[in-house]
Amino acid sequence: MTDVETKSKPIITRVRKTTVQNTPQEEISAKDAQAQEPCPIREDLRKYIEHTVRGITSTPEQIQVNYWVGPNTTVFNISVPRESIGQLLGSKGKNITGIRSLAAAMGALKGIRVIIEVPYFPK
Repeated sequence: MTDVETKSKPIITRVRKTTVQNTPQEEISAKDAQAQEPCPIREDLRKYIEHTVRGITSTPEQIQVNYWVGPNTTVFNISVPRESIGQLLGSKGKNITGIRSLAAAMGALKGIRVIIEVPYFPK
């Protein structure tokens, strides 16, 4: 830190040190991440999402939740039939927003970034 004198009081400025970027050897490719053993927290998140979605839709037997693991993120993909997409989303997206918030909080406890994808059905 360096101190600079002014008329009234000293101003303290901080110089931020540059951080070292990850080298390519340290990064894990998506293919290598998928080849690893299933993480128990990711499987618990998948079961939570599947159970919640099955509870709010009218066709619970057709619901499937899959996930893939990237270097920093886990993406959960919800497969739901077209007639149940409105129940999944809820009024103004409140249902899916709540599910995403709780899943993100559960993942954050273990240091996992969670993204939930829902299918898009054009009119």
